[in-house]
Parts: sequence; structure tokens; C-alpha cells
Amino acid sequence: MKRRLEGRGETAGRRVEEHQRYDRVAAEAVRTLNRLSGQGVIDVVNRAELVRKRNGIELNRIRKSGDPVDQALNFLHAVSIGSSRELDALRRNPEVNRNLGLWIRKANRVIARGQRKQERKLNEKEAAWPKIKIIVRSGKS
Repeated sequence: MKRRLEGRGETAGRRVEEHQRYDRVAAEAVRTLNRLSGQGVIDVVNRAELVRKRNGIELNRIRKSGDPVDQALNFLHAVSIGSSRELDALRRNPEVNRNLGLWIRKANRVIARGQRKQERKLNEKEAAWPKIKIIVRSGKS
């Protein structure tokens, strides 16, 4: 009976250490993401989109890398696929969860801005096409 109780105590200790490790990883990932600005945010959003689409090369690169930005991308990927350890770390740390939410909103604004820019270009091309047709027709006459 005594050995069983000791085993339970050791197991609980290992779980606490694991939770603390995931809490540290979550906090560092969110800190790293929030430090980014300008082109750094755009680059991370583009890479996160590659990982989200399950680009194997990019996924392997971030998993093996020691770079803080790559580690943050790995954390984002784990959260996006529903990894319980990363999600539990966010549940245990409401401030980290809130800061991640702020960064996600920032990233969504960056994505929307890029999409609006692409739509504007497409609209300009479509608007220019009739003019080009008129010029081509007048040149053939």
C-alpha cells in the first residue's frame, strides 16, 4: 500500500512538471508573437497559413527549429488542431489566452487587409479590360 501511494505521488509530480512546461511554452509563444510588428506579423501569418494547409516541409521545419518564432508557430499549430496539452495550458493561464486572442485578432486584420488589396487589384484589372479591348479594336482598323 505504501509503494502505491509513493507511485501516485511521483505521478502527480510528473504531471505538475509537465503542466508547468506547457505553461512556459504557451507564455513564451504568445510573448514572441506579440513582439512581432509590421512585416514580421505578415511573414508569420503567411507561414501559419502554410502550416494550417498541412505543408509538410514547413511543418517539419518549425518542429525541428529552436527559433522562438518557429516554436510559436508550432504552438499555434498545436492549438489549431486541438492538442489538449496546449489548450489546457491556455485554460490554466487566462492572461496568456487573452493575449493570444489579441494576437489572433491582429493577424486576422492583417489577412483581411491583404485580401482587400488583392480584391482591389482584381477589380482594377476587370475595369481596365474593356478599355484595352477598345484600344486593340481601334488599332486593327
